Amino acid sequence: MSEKKFRVACYCRIATQNQMDDTPLQAQSTRLHRYAGENGLKIIGEVRAYEKGVSMDRPGWYNVLSLAAKKHADAILVPELGRVARDPWIVMETLKELSKQGLMVFASDYSLSCNTSLADKIKQASIAMHQG
Repeated sequence: MSEKKFRVACYCRIATQNQMDDTPLQAQSTRLHRYAGENGLKIIGEVRAYEKGVSMDRPGWYNVLSLAAKKHADAILVPELGRVARDPWIVMETLKELSKQGLMVFASDYSLSCNTSLADKIKQASIAMHQG
């Protein structure tokens, strides 16, 4: 019998629709599909959104949460944590809230190398949350 695959809902986001095509979103999607394939994850759906990451009050984010709930996903897969939100405190709070609901967030670029200042802020926020 084969091992059950971890189920993920993909979330691709860019802040603005400056181009006439979906090249940036397609690049994120391709990256997530490659990551899922390399790590034995089953993609149960995908949401692509043009929306700013300054708050969690975003239609695309609500859509991926709804998709995850309807299809019983184990996690939301994003290219990097900056796609969840730009503010590290919002990212940390969101991860905490989703964890309470039994839902995780995976970042295909877990090193956050494409946004090291955000990675540093998230690290500092995480340390502060655990100390406080």
